[in-house]
Amino acid sequence: MTKIRRFETEYLGDFSVSHDQCVKDAIKYLQPYISSYHKQQGYQDYSIETYINDVLYGLGVSISGRYEGAPGFRKFQERLLKQLEGELNGNKG
Repeated sequence: MTKIRRFETEYLGDFSVSHDQCVKDAIKYLQPYISSYHKQQGYQDYSIETYINDVLYGLGVSISGRYEGAPGFRKFQERLLKQLEGELNGNKG
């Protein structure tokens, strides 16, 4: 399995999109999401943990709509944790 196909399967299931299109669409969503963060009232008072979770939420949703909402974010956190554990254990695959 190629890295591109593995990306599609692991992140998106069997959606028929190319890796390049997925990344383009993800960036299209993520750039304005991050760029508008400063417009949230009181964002300066957010904890670092809240900021990290907000950015991770945006990243997850930019990859797939199935990561929206609390249950979706939980799925994305689990997926991210699995990836990070693999990388920390030397499985960069």
